[in-house]
Amino acid sequence: MKKKIAQISDIHFGEKNFSHNLKNNLINQLENENPDLIIVSGDLTTNGYVHEYKDASAFVDELKTITNTHIIPGNYDARNVGLMHFEWLIGNRNCAR
Repeated sequence: MKKKIAQISDIHFGEKNFSHNLKNNLINQLENENPDLIIVSGDLTTNGYVHEYKDASAFVDELKTITNTHIIPGNYDARNVGLMHFEWLIGNRNCAR
């Protein structure tokens, strides 16, 4: 049986040009594709700030309603003690949610 995996990265919550419309479009596309697994391979945030992680956490919760989701922090996520925020709001590094 074939499995469908969706890989996304570089969402960059906190970026000045971030678009909630594009984020919502991504959620809709993922729902339509109905993958067996979603891998988020880094850079959920722009500067690793807690307010960016709060938005990213809500996004991850939306992904979680679609299917099993695996999140790996990226270099932007590590900025400004961001990995502490990652572990607090998303989960252990390299975690499945």
